Amino acid sequence: MTKLALVASVALLALLTCGRQAQVPNGPVGLFPVRVGDKWGYVDETGKLAVKPQFAAAYGFAEGLAPVASAGKFGFINKTGGVVIKPQFDEYRPFDQGMAAVRTGGMWGWIDKTGKYVIDPKFEGVSDFHEGLAAVMVEGRWGFVDKTGKIVVEPRFDEYLDFSEGLAGVANYYKWCYIDTTGNMVINPLFQYAMSFSEGLAAVRVDGKFGFIDKTGAQVIAPQFDAAQSFADGRARVLARDRWVYIDRTGKQVTAQLFEQATDFVAGLAGVCIGGKWGYIDTTGKLVISPQFDDATTFSEGLATVRVGTKWGYVDRTGRLVI
Repeated sequence: MTKLALVASVALLALLTCGRQAQVPNGPVGLFPVRVGDKWGYVDETGKLAVKPQFAAAYGFAEGLAPVASAGKFGFINKTGGVVIKPQFDEYRPFDQGMAAVRTGGMWGWIDKTGKYVIDPKFEGVSDFHEGLAAVMVEGRWGFVDKTGKIVVEPRFDEYLDFSEGLAGVANYYKWCYIDTTGNMVINPLFQYAMSFSEGLAAVRVDGKFGFIDKTGAQVIAPQFDAAQSFADGRARVLARDRWVYIDRTGKQVTAQLFEQATDFVAGLAGVCIGGKWGYIDTTGKLVISPQFDDATTFSEGLATVRVGTKWGYVDRTGRLVI
């Protein structure tokens, strides 16, 4: 069996294909989920089996614990495969800052790494914590709580974005604005859609087109794109005339090539789709891994998940197959 065949079933994780994009969680911190037969386990960076296949589903490690499924419920294991928190939850979010959001009985709360509730399950929906606050839904409206579960921004919004760089986008009646961590509005509701601030700028939609504003609400890049994503590594990907390109903070196009699909930059590399095949470029637009994969994901811990035909594997930053 080849290394690529060994990881054929990483495809259970969401695929990333030309024309549609979804993140495939890489298995960070040295262990990667794989399926053998109808069971899931983990391999290390060399492709050696580290946790024997025994789970109905398995996902990437975060903070030393990985979610696994058994009999329709989710729990968490450590890197030896030992069950730390027995499968008992209907849904989960990965551990972050020592806590994981879990759903049981239709309500969400947070547990610690022993499985003990630190915030009781009493919310209809939740997000992860960002900058000390997490979004929660109460009676169909979104607000924010701190890590003790105390509500610090009253639930009064139809939609929300997580806090980033001190601000969160929120919406009522399809009009988006930005609030600070106390809930005060700092940028007025002027936008049809908004995205989180990153590197000091946020993508917003006005009259059907996307541009970028700064934290005062001032327009920095005029609305002109059909779609836009947040800045990362000084670059943002934008859609114009059904093709993706990358721009800098002035709005100048920095990649001459047009892409059928593309990912954000992570640690200096971005996945791009050309002629139905995926490769990777650096922030100058130079191809550093030639388009050759049928699917590909962003890099995590120095590796990216890629697919050739029906087989999945992991490549390093040079494009070398390592698992």
